[in-house]
Amino acid sequence: MISTRVHSRRSQRLRDIPVAGPVEVIWIKRRFFCDEYLCPRWTFTEETAQVPRRARSTRRLRDALVAAVIGSGRAAAETASS
Repeated sequence: MISTRVHSRRSQRLRDIPVAGPVEVIWIKRRFFCDEYLCPRWTFTEETAQVPRRARSTRRLRDALVAAVIGSGRAAAETASS
């Protein structure tokens, strides 16, 4: 079912691929009411393939870090700090 009734809004801070320094994306997510009578979830929030539920970073940042770790052969923390 498609819902259009907005329950509330909340901001979510996400880290993204650095461009001349750290980048933080602030996404104002909407929480919707579920109008389906038998739905166990009364409300739900927006999500996308690039920003899964409860994510702290974008999927493209995670993919870039994985590629950097595999390419360098170093530990994840060591690669992320450089």
